Amino acid sequence: MQIGIRELRRDLAAVVRRAAAGEHVIVTVAGAPVARLGTRDGSGGPTLDDLVAVRAVIPPRRPGRRPAPATVDVPVDARTDRAIREIR
Repeated sequence: MQIGIRELRRDLAAVVRRAAAGEHVIVTVAGAPVARLGTRDGSGGPTLDDLVAVRAVIPPRRPGRRPAPATVDVPVDARTDRAIREIR
C-alpha cells in the first residue's frame, strides 16, 4: 500500500495498525517513496515487491521467476579466481 504524507498524518493510528498487522506501507512525499512501515518478518531483507514499490528495481517484464542459482561452498583459503573459473 502506498500513502502520501498528508494522508498518513491524517490517519496515522489506522495506518500503524495496518502495518502492525503485517501490511507493508510505503510513505510518499510528492509521489516519491521515502519510507516503509511494517513489521519484520524474520527474513532480514526486502522482497522483490518491496524493492519495486520503492522504485529500487524495475519489475520483470515476463511473468514467472527463474529459479535462483545454486550456491557454491568455497573454502576460506580458496582463491576467488579459481572458484569463479570452476563455476563457469
